[in-house]
Order: sequence, then structure tokens, then C-alpha cells
Amino acid sequence: MALREVLEVWNPWLSTGEVPSSFIGIKRECVEEMARWLNDRVIKVVIGPRRAGKTTVMYQLIDFLIKNSQRAIYINFEDPEIKEAGFKRVYEEAKKIGGKGVHLFLDEIQNIAGWENYVRAYYDRRDPVNFIISGSTLAMMGREFQKKLAGRFVSFKVFPFSLREAMRIRGIRDDPRDREALLGLVEEMMTRGSYPEIFLENDPQKKKRLLLEYYESIIARDVAAGHDLDVDVAEQVAHFLLRHISSKVSVNGIAKMLKIAYHTAEKYLRAFVDSMVFFELKRFSYSLKERMAFPRKVYPFDLGFRWAVAKGHSSDMGRLFEAFVASELVKRGYRLFYWEGKRECDFVLSSNGKPFGALQVSWAVGEHNEEREREGLKEAMRSLRLSSGFVLSKDSLDSFLNLLTKNANPF
Repeated sequence: MALREVLEVWNPWLSTGEVPSSFIGIKRECVEEMARWLNDRVIKVVIGPRRAGKTTVMYQLIDFLIKNSQRAIYINFEDPEIKEAGFKRVYEEAKKIGGKGVHLFLDEIQNIAGWENYVRAYYDRRDPVNFIISGSTLAMMGREFQKKLAGRFVSFKVFPFSLREAMRIRGIRDDPRDREALLGLVEEMMTRGSYPEIFLENDPQKKKRLLLEYYESIIARDVAAGHDLDVDVAEQVAHFLLRHISSKVSVNGIAKMLKIAYHTAEKYLRAFVDSMVFFELKRFSYSLKERMAFPRKVYPFDLGFRWAVAKGHSSDMGRLFEAFVASELVKRGYRLFYWEGKRECDFVLSSNGKPFGALQVSWAVGEHNEEREREGLKEAMRSLRLSSGFVLSKDSLDSFLNLLTKNANPF
């Protein structure tokens, strides 16, 4: 098939004038903000875990452009024929089809070696195109990217459905009358996760099978092959991290458990963070050296993998809830640390290097744990001179929803 024909298959709106409704899916929260940047010349970078919905977001942006009489071409660099044609040839053909001022959506661009050089060259030549690029790994925004495209891009992250998005999809309101439905939704996301395709699937067996397929694909392609690592060792590291969610872990502990060198264990952990399977929380300290020296907490962006792969106990609601809260806060853009002194506090929220709030998380608060939870929170607040902090539980989800709402902050 000729390259032009391949591109036309991926871009049916070139002949029909509209994006098929089956491409658009459920409107994502991030699209509105991204749309405001579309006509800025700056390069737009969309990153997120594999299968989190980046391609759907691109189609939603393309739909926005088409409805506003603008031109857009979508290019999938996972298509073998497109990848084989190479960046330069694909770019020139797309520009011919789209014409002056076309928006080029370059999906999974990390599959093209040296793509940064091409994008920078065309951008610096002031070619009359707008670049929107996507990838499934933070590594694509690493040192080489920063070196070649510094000052030329703005980035956006796409994650599995947030709690706010899930509430909208299920028709659950921020209202006391919907509290039971909200609690049920939170418990579902704490176990089954919220990858879009899986969240919208009703059959539990299909959910698990899809999660296993996602897991195997991410481990094999993004973590192992993408970082030149052994897939079997990568799976062992993933199992370890999934079984120890919401617990402090150290690189040295992972190395001893797997009987591998410290620097090798560090490479595997970095690969999982780069692939956006897990994210890290460091112990809060004003000293960067101290932050790096202490064990870290590692949380999954989506808890579905734990249910499908690690066979963890769903009855451990405290750890699940802590991990869920952490992922939701990171999705919303908060920078998090944990606090440790004589006692512990789950989260310290920071902005511009300064803490502004503390949060202790417990699924249920009662006589057995109320004093412990509050004392850890109070110690963190005293030490960091914070005026605000609270204990979050299943009975105080209204405060949590405030944290997840723009222009609202319980602190």
C-alpha cells in the first residue's frame, strides 16, 4: 500500500469531514486545557501509561480542530508501514495532504530513533505546521529531549480515569445522597483500577484478562525492551512492588530479594517509573541528599494490576486506600512526600519546594487507630510549621473531593 493510502486509512475525516464517533470515546478532563494550546506554535507533548487513553485524547483534539475548520493529520508510528517509511518521508507526505498550517499528531513517537532531531529541525525552520506528539514513557522526555527541545514544548499527562471522571461516567454526584454509590466506586477503583477500556467493561473475567494483557505488554515492551532489561527480572520487581504498596522500600532491599547488584535494581526501578507504571514518594526533607538517602514509597498509577497479578488481599483496605489517594493526588498535579520522625505521616503536599499541608490516610478511623493517626499528623505539622492538615478516611471523602477539584483546597 502506498504511504498516502496508509495515512488516509488512519485519517478517515479527510474524506468524510468528521471524526468517527467510535474514535472519540468519552470526553477526558485534560482535553479542554490542551485545546487552548493547539494553535500556539509551541510543541505539545502528551505522555502517559500505555492504554491510558492518549490516542483517544488525540482524536478528541482532532475532532475539536475539524469542527473549527482546521486541518489535522494523525500518524501512528506503531504502524509497521509508517515506521518503515521513516520520519522525513512521512512528514513530507502528511504536509502535502494537510497543507499549510496543518496540525500533525505524532503518536508513539518514541518508536522512531532520533525523532527529537527531526522535530527540532522542522520547528526551527518555522515550517507551517503544529506538532502534537505522544509517547508511553517519561524517558522520551529525558536528557536528550531536554537538550534538543528545551524552551520549545509544553507537556500534558494522560492517566487512567480519575475519580472525578469516573463519577461523571457513572452519574455519581458530589452529594450526601450519593455517598454509598461514591464509596462503592472508590472501592471498585481501589481493586479493579480505572484503565478506560477496563473500567467500561462489565464482565469481571474480561476485566482481569485485559489487565493481564496490559501488564504483559507494558512489562515486555516499555519496561524490558524499552530499557534493555530482562523481562523475567522485570516481572519479579513488579510483583515485589505490587505486594508492598504503601510500604517503604529500598533499592538495596530489592537487590537483596532478587540477588542482583544495587545499580541493577536501581535500573529496574527507574524503568518502571519511566514507563509510568509506578511513581515514587521520597521522605520530606529540605536537603536533597537526605531525600535520596532514605527509603521511598512506591505506588502504582493504577491498582488494577495488583488485583490481576499480585493476588494481594483486597481486605487490606488501608494500604489500598492510601495508594489510591496518592495516585489521585498525583493525577491532579500535587507534589507529594511522606513524613517520618518519631511517627509517620502519609503525605506532605509541597509547592515550590515548600510544604503547605499534611494528610494522614486511613480507610476507617476508630478507637484502635485514631490516636496513632492524629499524633503522626500533628508531629509532621509541628515539625514543618504547617497550619493545616487532616485525617482522610472513607467518612471524610468530601475533603478528598475538594482536593481533586480545581480552585478548591481544604487546606
